Amino acid sequence: MKTSKRHPMILAILACAALALALQPLTAEAEEAVPNASMHVSGVLKSGLPVTLTFDLGGYEVPQGQYTSINIRFLSKPDATTPSVLPGYPESQITFHAPGSYTFDVILSQISKSSCGGVDSKTLFRGKRTLTIQ
Repeated sequence: MKTSKRHPMILAILACAALALALQPLTAEAEEAVPNASMHVSGVLKSGLPVTLTFDLGGYEVPQGQYTSINIRFLSKPDATTPSVLPGYPESQITFHAPGSYTFDVILSQISKSSCGGVDSKTLFRGKRTLTIQ
């Protein structure tokens, strides 16, 4: 009678996949923004000068071993202009290179990784702003 040997690496991958599925949020509530989170805009609204976005999570702290990710998406802007973005937490900077009206969406997320290679994301803040740059 021939016995089959299972490769330990395959078993480890299957165990990690099962764990990753088990840790997925079951409801949308697990992905909602932090209740009292806000974003403050400061700086001179003039082309060529940086504008600072400062995030306040109302006392919420990102757990040790996890990190933040900032996504800034421009929904509308003057033609042929692409602002420079220096993402960061608790502050990000945007430098607008031409005058005009800019509308952008900002998403601040908390990222965690498991030892099995899975990634989980939680939205901490999401907001849309329109700025008129001189």
